[in-house]
Amino acid sequence: MQLPRPLEPWREWLCLLDAELGEPLGQLLLQLHPVIGRLNAAAPSPDALPVGIGNIVRRGPYERLLMSEWAYADVEPDEFIRRAGSAELLFAGPEPQVQRSARLCVALFDAGPAQLGEPRLAHLALFILLARRAQEAGAQFRWGVLQQPGSLHEESGKAALRALFAARTPELVSAAHCEQWNGAPIEGLRDCWHIGAADGPVPAQVTAHAHIACPLLGEGLQLNLTQNRHTRVLALRLPAPDIGVRLLRHPFGKPAPSKRLVLRKGKPSQKQAPRFSIGGSFVASSALDGGAIVFHVPQSSAAPAGRPRLQGAPALGGVLAAAVFKKTFAQIVGHADTLHFRGFPSQRMGQARQAERPPMQQFRAPPGMGRWLPTFFLGHALSQRKVERVIVLDIEKQLVAWEVPASRHLEMQFVPVEQGVIGAEQFGAQLQFARSRDGKTEILCWMGEDVGPTVIDSVAGQGRRALFGGGPWRGGGRHALIAIEHNASHWQVIDQAGAQKLSIADGASVLGVAAAPAEQGGRAALVVLDRARKQLYLQGAAARVDLLRSEAPLAQVGVDAASGRLCWITSVPQQVCVRELFGSELLMCAQAEDADDT
Repeated sequence: MQLPRPLEPWREWLCLLDAELGEPLGQLLLQLHPVIGRLNAAAPSPDALPVGIGNIVRRGPYERLLMSEWAYADVEPDEFIRRAGSAELLFAGPEPQVQRSARLCVALFDAGPAQLGEPRLAHLALFILLARRAQEAGAQFRWGVLQQPGSLHEESGKAALRALFAARTPELVSAAHCEQWNGAPIEGLRDCWHIGAADGPVPAQVTAHAHIACPLLGEGLQLNLTQNRHTRVLALRLPAPDIGVRLLRHPFGKPAPSKRLVLRKGKPSQKQAPRFSIGGSFVASSALDGGAIVFHVPQSSAAPAGRPRLQGAPALGGVLAAAVFKKTFAQIVGHADTLHFRGFPSQRMGQARQAERPPMQQFRAPPGMGRWLPTFFLGHALSQRKVERVIVLDIEKQLVAWEVPASRHLEMQFVPVEQGVIGAEQFGAQLQFARSRDGKTEILCWMGEDVGPTVIDSVAGQGRRALFGGGPWRGGGRHALIAIEHNASHWQVIDQAGAQKLSIADGASVLGVAAAPAEQGGRAALVVLDRARKQLYLQGAAARVDLLRSEAPLAQVGVDAASGRLCWITSVPQQVCVRELFGSELLMCAQAEDADDT
């Protein structure tokens, strides 16, 4: 990397970054370096080595008189007196007691919400400056995160920078954190930096402060640096926004290629939420023409997105129920008194399977309702001896099925399954659903080879809606997650650690249930869309974790229970985007060719 001469002292760290980012970060270093000072400006401590003889001088106490001078006193007393009067006697001069600077420098970073975004650029620059400062003084450099008490890291290279970027947390620094830091004193610590927000508790070991804040007016950052009882205020100029984003998101290489797809045919509709396939590898969005668009979702942000598959609208009738099985869009089309089954993963289903439409009281799916009913399939494409079933949950909470016999020549049979079903989810070859009646909610499981569903668990309380997450429910062991809505704002979420009651703000929409991050305890929490439809967050019993913020309202949002993926549709610009629930990189983003992207 070619660096200007003033940036050479920090080459060791700047060379770790992408070539285009070294000089912009170097400008931050040049602004901060004059106010940091050298390590010998830290509070001095006496040298532990004993004081010895450092020189021969002509003045001093007679206890330090050289032996050769005492010889004059014995042999030539008059000469001794003359030499004493003329200041010619020689004494042993002691070595000065050196005040050495601190041999250890510690930097404690606040990784909480007040320091997210632009302040983390200052964190990065201060990390490099303090590491180099300790290196010049022959001292050790260690760093830690205030929200992780007692954990100090000695690494200061690329791995340390990655860990510093990944340490962000929604948790504020508390007095309990500081008490734990104070309970583990570090021997010989005379230089300890607190880098973060000005308000909040600070550990007692801290000797210098670097308070970072975004000013209300103007650009850049305001840095208040307090060291040796002196405070300096610095207006820190930041790199261009695109460079700043790359420093925080892709510091060691170029960002992954754009995941945006241009839809030259078909335009996504905003009428209903997108549907994921089992496993989350594909997602389908309804189209404005009445058909559907099936997108392939890459496994990582670095993998290319596949070409979308367009499913045209039916020539007659409309789609009543639909699901995605691998890359195929399966649908039930209603026309007059006949239902047509298309795209289901079975050779016996074929392309021409149809059945008479059941009476309205047995299957409630009025034409033109504007959304697809939840649809499931139990069976196997290679199975020739098992009964296969297409299962649908209608708008009256009735779970119904169409059974396909082993013989292709037999007609499909309609079978009512359950009533009062408040939620269903398919995990591989099994369907799990919740049935609420008689003041309790029962969890039922239906395997493909079973004749009918069986009850595997029961929860007290009448429910209005149920959401599954994580994986299949294991009965009393409670291996997975489930959330049950009791009224408009009160939910009960259950995981392997037990049940919790959660309250949701008025007007907010609950879209799914997921396990909170490990730093938040890993307990079950609700995926919630706020009333303004601009913010998606995880609401748990102890804390709230922001998942997604959007300047424009989110028209539709879909959450996949098994794979933990998130898909949303925006209206301005009109896009379909997919990412991991707790990720930050887009896995896929599709936009209509004529959509306005301003």
